[in-house]
Amino acid sequence: MWWLNIFYRSKDYIKYFIRKKHPFAFVFIIGKHFTYGCNTGMMSGMIHSSAKGTVTIGDWCSIGRNVTITGVTHDPRKPTGEDNQIRELPVKIGNYVWIGDNVFIAPGVTIGDYSVIGANAVVRKNIPSRGYIRVVCETLTR
Repeated sequence: MWWLNIFYRSKDYIKYFIRKKHPFAFVFIIGKHFTYGCNTGMMSGMIHSSAKGTVTIGDWCSIGRNVTITGVTHDPRKPTGEDNQIRELPVKIGNYVWIGDNVFIAPGVTIGDYSVIGANAVVRKNIPSRGYIRVVCETLTR
């Protein structure tokens, strides 16, 4: 697990989060402003945090595969260039939250307790307690 030390300084923290909760998990943690509660597990994905863009995950959360939780992004009006502006907003995920596979959680989002986020969702707005998001794909007919 030496490669995770590049992204996060505390190897013991990473080992506990990955090996104790899910032995086959592959989670990149970029930044050190990340906290999670007891009995929370994440199968795989990326967590990107910063000093202002903290990521907080509550107790008893179940997070699926290929999930991206980020508290840092660029300004959509100027995505590249010399004057690229970085936006840092905190992400808060409540207790007893279930997040499906392939979910993207944008900066500044708060997800309430007992919420369910279905697979392949893009969460850009706050979710109230006991709320849910599901993604329904339309069938293509010719």
